[in-house]
Amino acid sequence: MGRKLVAGIAVVLGLALLPMAPAEAGFVGPFYDNMMPTSSVSSCQYRSVCQTDGGSLVVYQGGLGAQMKAATDFTLDGSYATTNVGPVHKTDTLVTSGTGETDIVYQYDGGELSSGTYGITECNDPSIGNNRCDQFYVTFNADVLSNALCDTCGRTTFQRAVACHETGHAIGLVHGPNADPGKSLQYAPLNCMRTDMPPEDWDDPTMGVNNAHWANVTY
Repeated sequence: MGRKLVAGIAVVLGLALLPMAPAEAGFVGPFYDNMMPTSSVSSCQYRSVCQTDGGSLVVYQGGLGAQMKAATDFTLDGSYATTNVGPVHKTDTLVTSGTGETDIVYQYDGGELSSGTYGITECNDPSIGNNRCDQFYVTFNADVLSNALCDTCGRTTFQRAVACHETGHAIGLVHGPNADPGKSLQYAPLNCMRTDMPPEDWDDPTMGVNNAHWANVTY
């Protein structure tokens, strides 16, 4: 259970159901479903995007340095804790087997992620069924997120956006082409779930209206 997992920033998914969206600034049109299962991401598998097990979100940040810990704090406290995914509990005790496994384990990679992969999210324990996963590993590319590549790209915003994106995968949110109906990878209302962009274009570190809507109706 304690092995590293890898399945994140380039996974694409899809769904249907279109209730009308509230009149929120920056959001256009009806809700689109980007919470798995969708028509293209139909089930929870080992090392895939799944829903979390619900009830609360218990996270371990001990594998991160100060910058990415601050970035995950920003997204957990400012976005995810404000939805039905919360409350968020940050623990110093990592549980990787048995009952009560830590829901999200944040860590840096060991150099295995390419420069174009900023992070990756994988389900480590899909055994509970119902498209839910007992534990995810979120692995960040330490070189890309902390080196000179970001000196002119708004490093803090980039880090926060990647943290928000990968945490989104750990609750079941998918990329635009995997949504129902499908959207582009850079569709603006995806907010932090946009992807396939250079660091300077990762300029939205928030869940936004659509992602928060599906978190609330799912959990």
